[in-house]
Amino acid sequence: MGLLRKTSLLILGATVLASLAVALAASNTVPTSKASDTSTTISPSSCAVSVTIPSLAVGKGYYYLVGSARTATVSATWNVSPARTLRLRIYSGNPFSGDPNPDSVSPPAGSIASANGNTVTTLTATSSSVAGAEYSVYFYNNDSSSVTTTSATVTYSKLTCP
Repeated sequence: MGLLRKTSLLILGATVLASLAVALAASNTVPTSKASDTSTTISPSSCAVSVTIPSLAVGKGYYYLVGSARTATVSATWNVSPARTLRLRIYSGNPFSGDPNPDSVSPPAGSIASANGNTVTTLTATSSSVAGAEYSVYFYNNDSSSVTTTSATVTYSKLTCP
């Protein structure tokens, strides 16, 4: 009787394990069709973010990071008073990683958008449509006097604006 009991328990255990394996495999399959949902559209929002830029001495710049932007343009507008000579750059990624902010580096090559202004109070740079990724905007004082920033705005697309 002991052998029959052991065999029955072994068969019962194997049956339970086989059932468990089938259930796990069924829950791990990829559906072959999708439910139709025409009522929900997920689209990114246009985010216009005010950026506080400190006073920049001659040859200093300030970078602002745009994280996880969606496919669209990236734009920045810098308003200063009084008029100054400025450089504004937009980069894919962060070429300033590890640098202090404000930074004393001249705008590096490789920007995806740029604007230079001689004795201006407003300067705007806008990229063409770019893939969703991280971007950096660099506000650089190329004047012979310090820049007092009155406002700056960075506009980009994201699912949820900050």
